[in-house]
Amino acid sequence: MAQLYAELFRDGPSPPPPDLPYGQMRISFLRIMLGNEQVGWASGATYSPSLRRMISLGRINAELKEPGTDVSVIWGNFADEPTMKIGAKVHELPFIKRRRRDDLAQSN
Repeated sequence: MAQLYAELFRDGPSPPPPDLPYGQMRISFLRIMLGNEQVGWASGATYSPSLRRMISLGRINAELKEPGTDVSVIWGNFADEPTMKIGAKVHELPFIKRRRRDDLAQSN
C-alpha cells in the first residue's frame, strides 16, 4: 500500500489511491492473482481503522482458502488507468473477533 501511495508523487501516470481513512467502500471487481494466474475476484476494498489495514471481501479458488495464503490483488484499471499488484493474505471472517458475544460461562 505504501508503494501505491508513493506512485502519486512520481512523474507519470499512477494507479488511483484508495479512499482513506473512512472513505466509502469502492465497489469494483479486482482480480486476485497467485503468481500470473487469476484465482478469484475481490469485490471492493476499504480501510479498517480498527485493523489499520485495507480489507476486502473476495471469492477465490477453494484450494487457496486457508488463512494466511499469500495472493495479490490487481488495483486500478477503473477507466484505463495504470494498475499495481498489491500483496494480500487470505483471512477468515469475521476480520475482528467479537468477544462480547462469547458465552463466558463456558470454560475453554
